[in-house]
Amino acid sequence: MALLQRGKFSSWGFYSAPGGFAVVTQIEQLDDGSGHALAGNERFASETRVASLNVLESIFTVRRAQGLYRVIAFVLTTDPRSGGAATDPARMLQLARRWGISGALDLPEAMRRQPVIPEQRLFALVYEFESVVVGETRINAPGRYPFDAHLGDAGIVLLP
Repeated sequence: MALLQRGKFSSWGFYSAPGGFAVVTQIEQLDDGSGHALAGNERFASETRVASLNVLESIFTVRRAQGLYRVIAFVLTTDPRSGGAATDPARMLQLARRWGISGALDLPEAMRRQPVIPEQRLFALVYEFESVVVGETRINAPGRYPFDAHLGDAGIVLLP
């Protein structure tokens, strides 16, 4: 997990996947204009922000965290199928907020001893979410920012 530590991630979760496992980063908030991770504590802010301009308006509006977010998943699997389109992006964003902090802290010993086999493939997936004051939460697919830009900005360098 040195790869994620070099990217200054303090939390990630392990999950089972068909014929392998997944490692998912904690959710990061991005600058809406540049697509770069916010600086310091704002990058991984856990505080939910109210999507409202004033107190009275907040009483009459739906509250949701606004902003641009990213989650990166590394999946080692024997199953190359895609997970399919998200039917409820707002619900997926809500789940993504917990992915990197509620997965297993490590792989089970039996799984760590298993060698990588030729049938397994490693996928790096970037999920880009956008939650706005007025409108619906979106999963940007394709993302507003290129795959390489997301990995580079997160401090993750993959070698060929």
